[in-house]
Amino acid sequence: MDLYQHHNEPKDLYGYDRLTPKTVWEWHKNQIETMTPYESILKQSPEYSYKYASAMKSRYGGFVAPMEHAVGKSAKYSYNWAMNILDKKPFPEGEEAIARNPNLSMQYAWYIIKGKWEKGEDAIATDAWQSVRYAQFVLGGRFPKGEEIIKTDSMAHKSYIDMLKTTEADKAYR
Repeated sequence: MDLYQHHNEPKDLYGYDRLTPKTVWEWHKNQIETMTPYESILKQSPEYSYKYASAMKSRYGGFVAPMEHAVGKSAKYSYNWAMNILDKKPFPEGEEAIARNPNLSMQYAWYIIKGKWEKGEDAIATDAWQSVRYAQFVLGGRFPKGEEIIKTDSMAHKSYIDMLKTTEADKAYR
C-alpha cells in the first residue's frame, strides 16, 4: 500500500528515497494518474520511464511525461520510444545507445530512419544476419562494411549472394 500518496510532500517522508522504480510501478500501474509525484523515481530506470510514458500516452491521448533522458540510456527502450512514443520518428537522444546494438540499429534504420544510417553501421557490421537484412531491406544492395562477417556464416552468405543477384537482375530488368 502506498501511504506516500496521501501526504502533501511525499519526498519529505521517511523511506521515500529508497523507493525503487519497480515498486512505484507495481503500486500505481493501474492508476497511472497517481504516479506523477514519483516521476523522479521512475527516471532512475529506462524501463519504467518508458512504461510510464507509454501508459500516459495511451491514457491521455498524446501526453507523454518528460522521460527522454532516462530512456536514452538504453538501446531497447530508446528504440521503443522512437517507434511507439514518437510514432516512428527519430529519437536523437537515444541514438548513441541504439548504435551499439546490431539488431536495433538495423531496425532503427529500416523502420525509423527509413534509409541508410551510418551511425549504426559499425554495430550492424558485427552481425552476419543483421548485415544481410540491412543490405536487403535498407540499402537495397551491397553492404561492404558487413561483408567480412557475412562470409563467416554460410547461410547468411548464401542469402546475401542471392539477394545481390536478385537486386542486379531487378536493376537490369528496369
